[in-house]
Parts: sequence; structure tokens; C-alpha cells
Amino acid sequence: MPDLPSAILLFKAMLVCGLSLWSAITVLNNVRDFRGAAGAIARTLEMTPLREEPAIPTPLLRRALRSDRWSVLALAGILAMQVLATALLGIGGVELIRACLSATAPARGIWFSTMGLGVMALVWLSMMSGGLWFAYWIRQGELQLTQIALLLMTIAAALAVNA
Repeated sequence: MPDLPSAILLFKAMLVCGLSLWSAITVLNNVRDFRGAAGAIARTLEMTPLREEPAIPTPLLRRALRSDRWSVLALAGILAMQVLATALLGIGGVELIRACLSATAPARGIWFSTMGLGVMALVWLSMMSGGLWFAYWIRQGELQLTQIALLLMTIAAALAVNA
């Protein structure tokens, strides 16, 4: 039976590999349905939910951006961060598995994993900050709560990887 430190390291490797896979699927989905994802972002940037009945008259509506270019640019930025997070998590996972198999120090795997999780946190914080600017909390509360939950999951994963 493996000792506890080996089991903990194996858990970290599985966690990081699972998050890398999840992040890769997210990238694939956003690339495969780029127009749909950009359209969803455009709804927030245009503040469309606030104009739907019953409309919510707020001075914040002046912030609305009505150009598809902004949603494409925003999605491209999100995709770039997601690709980076996926790559860093993938390298981190491989390095943690290598440490499990060779009984070497996991520092390199932990570093890459932590950087990947940091980029992943940046994705959620970017989405939350952009959403906050465009008043998404008023009509897209579930989206905001989902992003908060994803940020908390990412923080928990970073704590687990670095414990």
C-alpha cells in the first residue's frame, strides 16, 4: 500500500489532470461554437437583458457596446487565457504524474499547476469584472453565481495543490 504522501501527490495529479481536461473541453466548445459564445457575450455587452420586458431603466445602460467586434475581441481574450490555463495545467499534471512515478520532488508540477490555476482564476475574474461593468447581476444573477462558484472551485484547487 502506498504511503500517505504518495497518495496525496497522486490525488493532486488527478485533480490537475481533470481540470486540464475540463479546461480543454471548454476551449474546444468555445472554438467549435465561436459565433454562439460570442453572441452570448454580445448580449451582456449590449446589456440586452436589461432592455427586455419589464425593462430596467438605469443610467448604466450608457455603457452598452453595440458592436460585434467587442464580443469577438472579448471571446478571443478569454480563449487565449483558457488555452494558456489548459497548457499549464496539462504540463503540471504530467509533471505531477512523473513525480509520482519516479519519487522525485513535485515542485515543478506544483508550479505549473499553480500558474494554470492562476490563469483560470484570471478568466473568472475577467468575466466577473466585465459582467459587473455591464450590470449583469441585475438580470443574469445565475451567470454571476456560476462564475463565483468557478472562482471558488479554482481557489480550492490551488489550495489543494499547494497543501
